[in-house]
Amino acid sequence: MPFEKLDNLMSGSLQRAGAAGKVRAAIVANTTLLVIKERFGSKTDQLIVRRFKDGKVTLVCGTSVLAEDIRLVANELIEEINHHLESDVVKQLVAVT
Repeated sequence: MPFEKLDNLMSGSLQRAGAAGKVRAAIVANTTLLVIKERFGSKTDQLIVRRFKDGKVTLVCGTSVLAEDIRLVANELIEEINHHLESDVVKQLVAVT
């Protein structure tokens, strides 16, 4: 669901309370995990999204090998994530161990 439609569905009070940003971050985190798990399979069992802020998604990887694999294809992953979200909200992926 595009973020513009999401904003229209949420009431003004939810947006003012800051819930809209948290919902957006959760959607980005879930979509990011889905895309990466589709690409790398069981290697991602210990992968978590630590943060999404200002277009930057920070991932914590269980192994340095996975972190490096993600870094190598980060631009492709960003395109795929944004395609799923129907919006260009993810600008950068940072994979750490």
